[in-house]
Amino acid sequence: RALTDQLEHVLMSMNERNHDDDDANVHNGNKFLVLAAVGHCLRGLAINGRGKDAESTFARIAIMPLIRSKVSVGRLDEGGSRGQCAGLFSLLDDIACTIGSTFGPVIRMSANMFYLSETLKPEVDLVTGGVWVPLATALMGDVSIKMAIFSPGIANIIQANYMAIDTFLSELAGRLLSSSSTTSNLEEEDEFASFDVASP
Repeated sequence: RALTDQLEHVLMSMNERNHDDDDANVHNGNKFLVLAAVGHCLRGLAINGRGKDAESTFARIAIMPLIRSKVSVGRLDEGGSRGQCAGLFSLLDDIACTIGSTFGPVIRMSANMFYLSETLKPEVDLVTGGVWVPLATALMGDVSIKMAIFSPGIANIIQANYMAIDTFLSELAGRLLSSSSTTSNLEEEDEFASFDVASP
């Protein structure tokens, strides 16, 4: 329970710092320490057979609040008539960009730690369990959102919505696991990955 509580605390602090422009320099200066804290929590939970707890904590604390702040019927209809879901493409793109900019380093670090081969399921999968599951829950959990996307009753809208979600899913992992960060940030993540592997 202590590891879960610590992971919750660090993820909440990352969310708060991301929305506090005055704290940006402090956040950048402590990035290595923040990633180290998250990494040790993830590894500790995985060692104890609680990888799913790590994924659900990441989904609940980091991702779900972010998704809920963006998803609405009005946002779906942005740029078109009500019920056309003209804003679905841009909504999904906005969600992916925001998750990548806020928690991309955590997701990439987790992949480096747990992705051992294409044939072995990782002990902790933040892309699937941490990002896609809460997004699917948000889209399916709200009846008005669910009906607008999946049951609009008009064939061309259903097709457009399907294409939007299919494109989003096919590109999600690649977008979250790639980085548009500066070289120094990438070097910092690589340095942590080496440090973590060498740690007992």
